[in-house]
Formats: sequence, C-alpha cells, structure tokens
Amino acid sequence: MRISNAIAAAVGVLMAEQAGAACNMPEIAYLRLTDGYWQVWLTDAKGDCHQQLTRDPLDKTRLSWSPGKRVIVANDNSGALFELSVSGDRKPLTLPLIGMLDAVVSNDGNRLSFSLNSAQSWDNNDIWMLDLQDNVQRKVSNMPGVEQSPAWSKDGTHIAFAAKGKATTYQLWEVDLASGTNTQITVDEAMHFDPVYTPVGDVTFASDRAGNYDIWVWRRADNQFHQMTDDPSYEAQPAWSSDGKQLAIYSLRDNQKRVWVMDSSDIKMRPITPATTASRAPVWLR
Repeated sequence: MRISNAIAAAVGVLMAEQAGAACNMPEIAYLRLTDGYWQVWLTDAKGDCHQQLTRDPLDKTRLSWSPGKRVIVANDNSGALFELSVSGDRKPLTLPLIGMLDAVVSNDGNRLSFSLNSAQSWDNNDIWMLDLQDNVQRKVSNMPGVEQSPAWSKDGTHIAFAAKGKATTYQLWEVDLASGTNTQITVDEAMHFDPVYTPVGDVTFASDRAGNYDIWVWRRADNQFHQMTDDPSYEAQPAWSSDGKQLAIYSLRDNQKRVWVMDSSDIKMRPITPATTASRAPVWLR
C-alpha cells in the first residue's frame, strides 16, 4: 500500500497539531526524534493522540512495557535503564550490571534480558538474563561476535535473539532457558534481525531474504518462513499487540521514517506517527 506524499504530509500536520494532547488510553510507546534526540512518546493504535514522556538530552534506544503496571522500561545509549510511567514519572533502575543494551522485560515482569559486552573486548556481546527480585544474573548465550535484540516468549521459557554470522549475515537463534540449549532458527545467507514472539509462540522478524527488508514470521508448527509484508521500502522492528490482532512496524515508506500498524487479518497498513519527524521502535501496552 502507498499513500501520496501530499496526503502523508497532511496527515503528519494533523498529528503534529494533536501532539500536545495527553493520551488517556495509550496503547503504543515509540521513539520519536525530538529536538535532536530520540525521546519516548505514547500514542493510541490509530495515531489520534501523541504524548511526549521524555525531554532530556540523551538518546533512548529500546523500550518495553512492564506488564500490568502501565510502566515503560527504557534503555538509553549510555547503557542505563529507567522506569517511566504514562504520566511521565521517572525512576532509575539500580542494577548490578552496567552497559546493558536492548534490555527488555519478561511477560511476568520479574526478569530482564539484554545484550552485554562483559569481556570488555570489541564485537563480543552476549545475551544475559537478570532476575529483578534477587539480582541473580545469568549469561544465556556465549558465541563469538555480537548477539543482540533479545525477545521473550510469552510464557518466559525461551529467548530469541539475533547473532552475527558471516560478514554479511545475521542469524536468529532461540535459547531454551530450562536446558540452556541454543537452537538456530535461520540458516540462509541473509540479514535477520529484530525478532519478537507472536502470542502463539512463533517468531516474527525483519529480513532481506527475498531482496527487500520486509517482515517475516517463522511458524514453529511447520518450521516454515512466511512473508508478511512485501514493499520495496525498508521495514523492520515488528511489535505485536497482546491479543495478536495488530502488528506495528517501523517503515521507510514514502521516504518517511514512521510507525505503521496493520491488522493481522488485513495486509493494508496505516501510518500512526507524523510524517514531519522520524519515529521508530514501537512497543504495545501489555
């Protein structure tokens, strides 16, 4: 689906005019480039209202909702984490590790998974898990090179992540937390990244396996890969609503960095962030 630049600009102006309104029922948190920094914003699934939550001069890099608490856990580019309420109240997280990247909260709210370079050597990030109740930490991947972008399964038993393979590839892996077994999901010569679990346990991700960067899903039942979007523009950072009925993505359609949403039963996509500024990294309330 494509919309004209004129229509996109008009929609963007309307959204920008509404950006000062508070979202009484926020459904999606995302990052928007604001005054030169990636800041945390809220919106609803239609993009009718937008609310800015952070304003400090530091880029935010990854967001996840703490389940049932209407609180966002945010990562910034210094490796620090903080909790952010929908009203904008902010609380730093004091943790036994520093330099965490891509931190994401488990669905029970009790654990964090993140990428960390504990060896203090270049290009050597592993995936870790931290119990927020007792601060017990555990490395769950230990491969050469970079492992990043961890994602929790809904039941908290598995973590999917992306790992650098050959010079021009990234592959997806999954770790079974009970056994510690790492299983490779993708094997072809392509870039696979931004994994996220569907509510039924499949893995959605971004990949250029068909030439363009589109959204794909690996279905566990038949071990097959299915293409969800097909557009020449760059598409990445998929995020499912908790009921699995809607998918948000980051896309460069019409040369604009925006968040788009589609219904799982309909491939048509709609932009929900302004065309007048860059937005990315959507996550749904859960």
